Amino acid sequence: MKLNDLERSMLAGEHGAAAKSALEHQVKVGEFFGAADFVAVTQAHIMADTESLGEHNVKWREMLAA
Repeated sequence: MKLNDLERSMLAGEHGAAAKSALEHQVKVGEFFGAADFVAVTQAHIMADTESLGEHNVKWREMLAA
């Protein structure tokens, strides 16, 4: 995938562990679907219903918040 300067710096960990982890995941998803690059996103919402997330995803979100 073609990454811009901000995305490369996020992937390098320059914006913290949460941003790095999120971008690593999104790159994997993009590569799976054959995406050439990302589109700009200005807002996002993370669903945090612990009953539907399961223990693993609750721990992941706790890691992001730390």
